Amino acid sequence: MHEAVSAILTTAPVITEAYPQILQAICDTLQWNVGILWRMDYQRQALGAAAIWPPYSSQAQWMSSQNPAWTLKPEVGLAGEAWDIRKPVWIKDVAEYSKDPRHQIALDMGLHAGFAIPVCLSGNTRAVLEFFSTFPEEVDETLLQMLSNIGFQIGQFIEREHKERRLATHHSLTNVLAESSDLNQAAPLILEAICDNLGWDLGAIWVMDSAEPVLRCIKIWHSPHLNLEAFRDASQKITFARGVGLPGRVWKSGEPSWITDVVADPNFPRASAAAKEGLHTGFAFPIKSGPDALGVIEFFHRDIQKPDKELLSMFASIGLQIGQFIQRTSLSSSRS
Repeated sequence: MHEAVSAILTTAPVITEAYPQILQAICDTLQWNVGILWRMDYQRQALGAAAIWPPYSSQAQWMSSQNPAWTLKPEVGLAGEAWDIRKPVWIKDVAEYSKDPRHQIALDMGLHAGFAIPVCLSGNTRAVLEFFSTFPEEVDETLLQMLSNIGFQIGQFIEREHKERRLATHHSLTNVLAESSDLNQAAPLILEAICDNLGWDLGAIWVMDSAEPVLRCIKIWHSPHLNLEAFRDASQKITFARGVGLPGRVWKSGEPSWITDVVADPNFPRASAAAKEGLHTGFAFPIKSGPDALGVIEFFHRDIQKPDKELLSMFASIGLQIGQFIQRTSLSSSRS
């Protein structure tokens, strides 16, 4: 089992492609019947099934479906307990495990023993792999330790993937700034590079209006398969004074800022447009030259995501890099 998982993580380009293969490998090796990948659905504040194995198994589908009669949250059920304590959990018979709201479904589906493996990164649970057998099984401490190691191994893979994506973002932006003559040329390429590398859905660049002290949007980019017309139009029509909205608060503080859900934020004038388009988490960082803010760049995602301090720190540095680019190209233009 350990060798199979290691081989998958060695060859998989991204963790989302590795997860279904890992579920299959563990089920096949241990001859257990059901594997489920749980991730946090931050909009529902509950765990949501992101993959199951076997994909057409009625047992897996019933144990993972969003049934109105039950909801798995941290501390609730087998997967929820593993999510909460960040350690593997084993139960001899889920049919007798009343802490799991699916215990009657498990009984009806002929499922008994179960274990769950948390996948953790930087002290936070990122996912839980949950498995069920058709037979009651006493806890196997040796197997449980191996499962803990597998969870750690997957967490290390995710950490490497994050670092690679962020390094790729730095590399892409450096190339864009080296090959662009000014901000107008660089702006769409900056937004596309960050959205593509880090998986955000929409980005916008705001600069100071020369006629009045407000921020005005000069460029918006979003994934081609998304229709975000309402939010795009709202952004193009509005301006932001110092301290108002996400761009305005970044302008005022001079520091990156994160909003977990812009729809619920009282200082986000585009909340109705964001709700219409299904946008939730947003972050922004200043474009700076020395202590002065030249503009603000913001990004949005359809999921609700927790603040990422490492990401904000990276973009504080990128904001300075873009600010230096603007100063350099402006000076070159004035000389010519």
